[in-house]
Amino acid sequence: MRAKLSGKSVFLLLLFCITSTFALASSSKSTHHYLLKNADIVKIDKVINDTITILTGNVNLIYDDIEFFADNAQIFQNKKRIKLTGNVKAIDDTLEAGAQKATYLHKENELFLERRAYFIEKNSQMQKQKHIRADKINYFRGKKLVEAEGNIFANDLAQDMNLMCGHFKYDIEKGYGVARNNPELTFQRKKTAKIYSKQMEFFYNKHKFTATYNVRIETKDSHTNARFLIYFQDDKKAVLLGNPEFHSDTSDAFAMEFHIFFNEETIDKIFLIKDGEIHFRSKDQTEKLNYLFADKVMLDLENEKLYYINAEEVTKSFLQQSKTKEKEPYINKLKAKGLDVFFDDNENLEKVIASENIKGIYKFLPKE
Repeated sequence: MRAKLSGKSVFLLLLFCITSTFALASSSKSTHHYLLKNADIVKIDKVINDTITILTGNVNLIYDDIEFFADNAQIFQNKKRIKLTGNVKAIDDTLEAGAQKATYLHKENELFLERRAYFIEKNSQMQKQKHIRADKINYFRGKKLVEAEGNIFANDLAQDMNLMCGHFKYDIEKGYGVARNNPELTFQRKKTAKIYSKQMEFFYNKHKFTATYNVRIETKDSHTNARFLIYFQDDKKAVLLGNPEFHSDTSDAFAMEFHIFFNEETIDKIFLIKDGEIHFRSKDQTEKLNYLFADKVMLDLENEKLYYINAEEVTKSFLQQSKTKEKEPYINKLKAKGLDVFFDDNENLEKVIASENIKGIYKFLPKE
């Protein structure tokens, strides 16, 4: 049997009939209900083992306490599911999701979104906090779990972080997310820094995240590689393990462990922990002939240019200052308990100060 109704004049009567019908069903076998708020055309189809309500045009209904909007919808009474197409939007308290095609399963409490899918989490002030876009998004409502697949773009507006990857899972209650398939994380503020790896884990409630395997940090003038990274967002600090390396046009650094501090996504300081090693050159030198080996090294940078080096337990060093108007060139080959190296605005070696247990050579180069 098929019934077809249209026109505003019969809408109230139709709404009453549909609501009454499904209220009766809910009181017997069914445990779900829906409230139709609007549709231009409504059809009810009786098929084998089910009754299908077809809604067309400006659809707005509440189903299982989720408010849905769409161009079209089909409600399967016995199967307890709803299918929606065209500009679909679903609102569940502070969560919002949408796509061009969606299916909601009442028994499983799951929402499946396809084609230009998105998912938005808002805070208590109903402001956007996290926004995910993907080819497909599955929302497992009972578990408060979101899973996205294909061409994912996700951002955390509170931290100005943008994430791109191929697969992303997000546990809303735990505040935990994991990104796989070539994740790329971008900090977008005054300056841009990017992090690449094979996998990233986000601990949103603790304001930190980790990156594992083939980790790479890229800034405007440098890049850093390692096997593992943990980033503390409140401190703007990254700890890198697994043979970390830092490279720029003028310097290369190595150690067992790096501690990197950022300022507006520009590297501000690098601490080389255990077996620190740095090779660098002045602007007028073609090769990075200067070097320094020490147990601990701190590199102070301004706009990603070497400004100051402090080293402890220096085992060897070679420091050659270029000739300037004020000074003749010289070479230091030193061992010392402490060593301070200062640079000018052009990253030319300006001054060297050694302290305690000093051994080595200090000499001026011959004049040309």
